[in-house]
Amino acid sequence: MFADFKGLFRYEAYLLVGFSMALIPKVKDLFLDFKKYCRTEILISILIAMNILLLIYKGWIAHQVIDNGGKNIYEQQIQSARFLHTYYNNSKVVANDIGAISYYTDIHLLDIIGLGSEETIVFNENRKTFDHKFEDFLTRYCLKNKYDIAVVYDGWFQGHIPGNWKKAAVLKIKNKVTVARLEVSIYSINRDNFQQLQQNIRNFNWDKNVTVVLKD
Repeated sequence: MFADFKGLFRYEAYLLVGFSMALIPKVKDLFLDFKKYCRTEILISILIAMNILLLIYKGWIAHQVIDNGGKNIYEQQIQSARFLHTYYNNSKVVANDIGAISYYTDIHLLDIIGLGSEETIVFNENRKTFDHKFEDFLTRYCLKNKYDIAVVYDGWFQGHIPGNWKKAAVLKIKNKVTVARLEVSIYSINRDNFQQLQQNIRNFNWDKNVTVVLKD
């Protein structure tokens, strides 16, 4: 529903398989008489050449993804999931980029963007940007349903983070490849639990490559 092609290798593989299935039956003569085929099937020859160049380029990009992409996910999203599993495994949590935290925990999740929970789709559809209506909704919804903490990218809120949320810490990593932001913020939605949240952040055994900055 919200799919696009800007993510690295997100949907290209499916297109490449479809392209290959359509093209391979037409190129068998290429291997029998290469020069003749290139002269008679100019369009297909150009498409093949373009895809070879594209595969070389993608191979170079893929090397960077393999080298640092998994490291990004481990340092940011897996660490967030481990923290939530340790201290907030059955809590109500607001988050974005929810793959790891959904897989490794039993949290009650409100996904604000991307796939999005049902309640937030109206604020995400048709490439809408977050505004004061979204901020008002999130403020009221989280209070009414007694959400505990938020683990989010500040930049995705475009300045509309609920005023009653209190930032407890920022988690920073380096060399962004596969994650959307280098920094993840942890907020206390229930302000009565702010001190305990910060203590949990201090006590948790974060990966050595994660820089944890506590906020006042």
